[in-house]
Amino acid sequence: MWCSVFGAVILPLGFCFGASYGIVGEGVGVGVGVGVGNSVSGWQRTSIWIALVVTETSFNSWLKAIAPAAAASFRMSTAVLATRHWLPASLPAAIEFGTAIAAGALAYAALVAVLFRKRDLAILKVVGDSRQ
Repeated sequence: MWCSVFGAVILPLGFCFGASYGIVGEGVGVGVGVGVGNSVSGWQRTSIWIALVVTETSFNSWLKAIAPAAAASFRMSTAVLATRHWLPASLPAAIEFGTAIAAGALAYAALVAVLFRKRDLAILKVVGDSRQ
């Protein structure tokens, strides 16, 4: 509950701050707001701590589990920002948007397929086995 109450105070501030910087500012405001809302409300009440206790998982195991997604998300963000930087300003917004999305999706998929292929195949096997 404390995470939700603190987030209800922090997130609107993030929206207000981000509004003057456009959609990128909104994204940063929400990202920072969620992070602060989930961590500052007291170390014993954070949603991550609660999840780790309930699932009986260590913090190091959790970090290992999210490492592929974090690495791929960072690469995806880099690809989107680079694409937006190099596209001409005269392009229609829809084409710029679609090109940035495609570049981000390709960067994410390529990184996961190259660096975390074994893990992905194991996950697909589990999912495939569960459908039978």
